[in-house]
Amino acid sequence: MILLFLFLSPLLGAAFALAAARRIAAEAVSSSPFDAPFFRGAFYLIAIQLPVMGYFYHALPAWSLAYLIEPLRLPLSFGIVLAALGFSGYFFAYLATQSLLRAQRLVTAWLAAAQLGLTAVIFGIIFWEELTHAGTFYAFQTGLAPTVSASGMAPEILFGLALAYLPALAIIGWNAAEAKAYPSLEPEDSSW
Repeated sequence: MILLFLFLSPLLGAAFALAAARRIAAEAVSSSPFDAPFFRGAFYLIAIQLPVMGYFYHALPAWSLAYLIEPLRLPLSFGIVLAALGFSGYFFAYLATQSLLRAQRLVTAWLAAAQLGLTAVIFGIIFWEELTHAGTFYAFQTGLAPTVSASGMAPEILFGLALAYLPALAIIGWNAAEAKAYPSLEPEDSSW
């Protein structure tokens, strides 16, 4: 679902930065914010996640838009706008987390990432019906849309989501393995 992508992209940006926390914290504050962990995540978003989400937007437009808008009323360029929003969410979440890590604010960075994760969970709870039904816009609005499992779309949707998000786990592991060569971080003083 495209809206899920919009909520998970900032969370992935924060996760990619947190996985490389030791490396990022060891860099000078004035060094370039565009480092290898950033580019790994950006490449993942452009090469893997955006094509998968683009396929969902093309094949299941009503489901992708959570049945909030009739897809036929939208211009084709709306998908490009959604992709840009997803990438900008990743971009700014990564840079914000990176700046917290460079300022040695590890706990604050984890709390900010937890807030992003909580937002994605709340989105999943609010849009549970939309996530679990697959059909046309009008079928969903009239209550006639079958569940994802009954519609036969479950394997396709699960394969697409696995294809989109399993490589993210590999990148998080890569960033974490690379960061082990750097000194560990101490949690900041909890006094505000």
